[in-house]
Formats: sequence, C-alpha cells, structure tokens
Amino acid sequence: MPDIAGLDNIRTSQTTKVRSIPKGQKSNYLGLFMLNSEKDRLEKEKKVLQKRLERNNGRLKEIELEITVLKEDSTDARKTVERNVEIPASNAKIEGKEWKTLKFDY
Repeated sequence: MPDIAGLDNIRTSQTTKVRSIPKGQKSNYLGLFMLNSEKDRLEKEKKVLQKRLERNNGRLKEIELEITVLKEDSTDARKTVERNVEIPASNAKIEGKEWKTLKFDY
C-alpha cells in the first residue's frame, strides 16, 4: 500500500529549517545589532555624563565665588575689629580675672 500524502508531509519553512538569514551571515547581523545597541547606550550615557559634568563645573564655580566673597568679608571684618578693639598684650588677665592655663606635651 502506498503512503498517502497528508498535511504532515507538506514542506514548510519550519520543517525544512529554512531561515530568512543565511547561516554564515546570522552571527554577523546579530553582532552588528548588539554593537549598535551598545553604541547607542554608550552615546546616551555620554550625554548624561556631559550634562552632569557641566552642572558640577557650574556648581564648583559658584562655590569658589562664595569662598572668595566670604574670605574678603572675613578679612574686612578682622581689619575693622583690629582697628576698633585693642587686643591686650597678655591674655592671662582680662578685667581682673585669671585664666587657668594647661601645658600639653606632644
């Protein structure tokens, strides 16, 4: 009895294992895709890091400006205090009060 052809015998792309990508080029395409996606990810990360660097540099400039302003204010304040207040030659006695002193050996 001859075999009767049925639906199981119909050749399809799955049964014959035919793929749209040839075997030799399959790894190349996958490699290109993986490298492009990694490149895109790294470019996005680079942009984020550049923005963060710009923000940090701006904040550093602000801090340096604040430091210089505070230093100028503190030196101006010291000059006015030195002009207005007489510093006693000996800090041991101020207004009749004796201070206790301790000697530390390092």
